[in-house]
Amino acid sequence: MRINKGIIAAGAVLALFAGGWLIYDALIVTEAESAETYVRRLAADLPTRPAASYIDEVDLDRFGFRLSYRGLSRAFGKGEQEAFLQTATALAPQVLGSTATVRSVEVEMAGPVANVKLNVLYERDQAQAPVERAFITFQGALAKEAGQWKVTKLSAEPTLSLRDRL
Repeated sequence: MRINKGIIAAGAVLALFAGGWLIYDALIVTEAESAETYVRRLAADLPTRPAASYIDEVDLDRFGFRLSYRGLSRAFGKGEQEAFLQTATALAPQVLGSTATVRSVEVEMAGPVANVKLNVLYERDQAQAPVERAFITFQGALAKEAGQWKVTKLSAEPTLSLRDRL
């Protein structure tokens, strides 16, 4: 029985290529995976961070930032850091002190921009008070600056808000 050396060589090359691709895929974090990790962390950390730290997540001078929340629509651009901080400080108490559970995340890459959608459950349990729960749907866009994601657009809408007595 004669074995064709060309078939064996082609099989070996194919096996090497497939193995190399699997290793590459396992080791390299895609932009979409990186964006998902970033928004999950951001949503979970939001209730524990002071509003002044939100400025670290945007670059108003380079990308600007557009916010939509319960009828409020505001755009911030170059030099508007103080206005951004005032708005963030006014909105922050809505989730401060709660715990966040990210229920779902969708990321779609459009060139260098990541379009994201996530559903988050925020719960606040205060002693001798009702438990407050809010499901919030966030939609937004991210851009990278020096290897770091920055939020350029954010729409946040509560989809359900409950107060339960335990």
